[in-house]
Amino acid sequence: MGKAPDEVTQQAPLGVVMLDHDLVRPPGDVGNPETFSFPTLHKMIKGVSLERLLNRDPAILEDLIRAGKELERAGAWGLASGCGFFVIFQAQVAPALSIPVFLSSLIQVPFVQQTIGPKAAVGVLTAHSGRLTPDHLAAAGASPETTVVKGLEHKPAFYEGVLMSGGGYDQEAMEREVVEGARELAARKIDGRPVRALVFECTNLPPFALAVQEAVGLPVYDSTTLAKSVQQAIFRHCFKRPGF
Repeated sequence: MGKAPDEVTQQAPLGVVMLDHDLVRPPGDVGNPETFSFPTLHKMIKGVSLERLLNRDPAILEDLIRAGKELERAGAWGLASGCGFFVIFQAQVAPALSIPVFLSSLIQVPFVQQTIGPKAAVGVLTAHSGRLTPDHLAAAGASPETTVVKGLEHKPAFYEGVLMSGGGYDQEAMEREVVEGARELAARKIDGRPVRALVFECTNLPPFALAVQEAVGLPVYDSTTLAKSVQQAIFRHCFKRPGF
């Protein structure tokens, strides 16, 4: 007899490929096992640094697929990643595995755009706007005509805590900077289109999602909303029916 959905959910993990990058990952970050109500299985890809990923090193692809297959063999029901810049490899990795692959929260941008309509824009808050190219947006299926990008690379606490491997981590200072960046992003327009929803590229930003949402009053999508959506699509539960 097959296992009940609840039993499967308790045992099957979400596979998460991680960069070889030393930083603090509090609850809310996909690198923290406490972030989700379901288990996660993390695999660091040795030698794949943040700098290599930001430079779009094509040699990463082979190691990424290998790590994804190892997580799949270990029982993972899906494959996420610890950095939204992995989106550049989404199209190559997805067909290489037999489980759902969602390497970046950026793949939510087309969906979010549909929810707000063509007269509004999606604001993307990223770790580094200078490295988030039109190719990254294209890989996510996002339209540059309705996507506004704001980077946090010039925020000192964020730079040290996220972009520097092994840097100091001041969560309160980072929250202030992230909220400030989100406010700046929410106030922008593109071709007259106001920003009506935010998507966090960076997987280190979800711990600040509530503070951002309270500050700007907009929907906030990130790596956690994406993973939860896919997980709920795979592990459905029976609805209670009156009279049964």
